[in-house]
Amino acid sequence: DEWEEPYATDGQARFIERIYRDSSTLAMNLAAEADSLGIRVATASDGKLRVYSWISGGGTSPDFTCVTQYVDSKGRIRAFEGVPIPDGVAYGAILGILRIDSIGKDGIYLLDVYNKSSSRREHSDLVAVVIDADTFVLGPAFRWGGKTYASLSVEHEVSGQYYAAEEGSGWIDFFQYVPETQEIRIPMVDDTYSLTGRYRIFRYDGTYFSYIGEGASIYPL
Repeated sequence: DEWEEPYATDGQARFIERIYRDSSTLAMNLAAEADSLGIRVATASDGKLRVYSWISGGGTSPDFTCVTQYVDSKGRIRAFEGVPIPDGVAYGAILGILRIDSIGKDGIYLLDVYNKSSSRREHSDLVAVVIDADTFVLGPAFRWGGKTYASLSVEHEVSGQYYAAEEGSGWIDFFQYVPETQEIRIPMVDDTYSLTGRYRIFRYDGTYFSYIGEGASIYPL
């Protein structure tokens, strides 16, 4: 694979060229180096999927470029420009990747996708994907109100919340996952787009992540 993305600084370009050239970088902890270049690194806990994201244009509603590095079904390490989300699903920076090992033969990856829509509002989206042969396809959909959704989106005020967990240690600040019950918690907002501290709860039922009710944060304040 070759990389020809022009929307990067010289330092970012050299870093990404190395990702394409050296497959062993997938096993390296590159977070500090990437951070110094303005590149966000999100890595799944199994080490088989990583996305590098950076701002490549725009102003208060920035454009993001992403490069994905992953292990395909035959054990080959691949890299491509974009994210493991099929066409038609909007994306921005990938802030976190949660692998759910207990669901399905090969597991499911939940992607925490971030976009800034203005100087005052952000979008946070949750998308489930799985590896299918050598590429990615959408994973289980979210079932809510008799309808199914490929992703769940929360528009909210710029909150200043960032992911405090070290790489690979867990989701803690926005979307929440309870492994014992296979529940995903999606933050709720009020009429002013402020976070309320309440969550919509979805549970995997073997086919969908289905809505089961509301609840509070699983983490102590």
